[in-house]
Amino acid sequence: MLLPAAAVLIFISNNELVSLQYLMYKVITQIQYLSSGMVDATVAGQELAKIPTETVRMAMAIVGIGPIVLVYPFVQKYFVKGLTIGAVKG
Repeated sequence: MLLPAAAVLIFISNNELVSLQYLMYKVITQIQYLSSGMVDATVAGQELAKIPTETVRMAMAIVGIGPIVLVYPFVQKYFVKGLTIGAVKG
């Protein structure tokens, strides 16, 4: 069974057109791989293993919520108008 974030790869062939959710999923899995200690034992690899995964997850949450918070105030009146029109029974 494919994860919803990975199911995007079935429909999109260009790597530049992936969704924000898939991009965040890819970053989080790469951070988990780096922090698991499976990278080389060089100094750079040891520093990469110290990356806090919880901080990266919270940063990805802000990146995902950011566009919604910035756009919603400008289109709120259209949402309210659509809800009130749809709620009227005829």
